Amino acid sequence: MVRPWYLFDFQDVHETAAGALWNLAFYRDNALRIIQDDGVQPLVHLCSSSNSKMARFMAALALVYMFDGRIDSVVPVGPSPSSQAVQRV
Repeated sequence: MVRPWYLFDFQDVHETAAGALWNLAFYRDNALRIIQDDGVQPLVHLCSSSNSKMARFMAALALVYMFDGRIDSVVPVGPSPSSQAVQRV
């Protein structure tokens, strides 16, 4: 018997998404883009409701990188190295 999709555990998906956003949030331009593109609420939701401790931890770290105030003094200014190769249409 096949289980419906909503019964699957999304722990791996949560961890991958939170980890990606955490890495992106390390760079100020990316952090600002996450904020501008309404990415804060999903991070807060992930931080407070995921079954994965690791996903909650990484989502919290992404939020800290974006809002703790140190981003202006310790995070590299400018786009991340990979964002220079990707252009939005």
